[in-house]
Amino acid sequence: MKSIDVLPCEDRETRISFPDIPVFANRPSLGEELEKGVITKDEALRVYRGMLLQRNFEYMVRDLDNKRFIPVEGYKFRGTTHLSVGQEASAAGAMSVLSIKDYITSTHRGHGHCINKGYFALHQMDNAGLKLFLSTAAKNEFPIDKYDSLFEAALEYHLYRTMAELLGKEVGYCRGRGGGMHIADFSVGNLGANAIVGGSLGIATGAALAADLLKEGRIVVCCVGDGAMNNGP
Repeated sequence: MKSIDVLPCEDRETRISFPDIPVFANRPSLGEELEKGVITKDEALRVYRGMLLQRNFEYMVRDLDNKRFIPVEGYKFRGTTHLSVGQEASAAGAMSVLSIKDYITSTHRGHGHCINKGYFALHQMDNAGLKLFLSTAAKNEFPIDKYDSLFEAALEYHLYRTMAELLGKEVGYCRGRGGGMHIADFSVGNLGANAIVGGSLGIATGAALAADLLKEGRIVVCCVGDGAMNNGP
């Protein structure tokens, strides 16, 4: 990836100069984006709500972990949880433009990707799809009759199952076996988080190759961080 060799090729003082590197070259305000029709007010509010859902969900995980919130006497939060506070915009923004059939792979900080992939998938479902999503709610002891709309019930159920997975409960998306670092929901294209840094790169590449060969027209988004760029895949 190097384009400049900094080894001393000649025994004399020299200098290396770089061209200007533009930063924030494309930074319009939300007002400008709304005025240009790049995004609508409803779309902007939907993305903002996705960010809030992610932030508040992880604050609850933090409070359980540090015992600021103890739901029942004697409760202990077990296991390791890596939060993604401050990264809400990238998760909500990326997931907001995907369809239900599109795939994602995630990282060990993947709560937000899971929450937002499901959140925006629910927005694309009709009433029949929402009822199907809620078909397991009664079995999983989640009451839906107190909600005014199918969507709000489905969204709360989605958050309920996500949190249940982190807590190792059977009603979680992976029946509590995956936890926060391996949570997945194939029904909305979430192929799973991965505790191995960079581990999702190979999975995403394989999924993209399969989608291409099968001519499915899916998009595959691979969520990685800086550390993953130094790994073999």
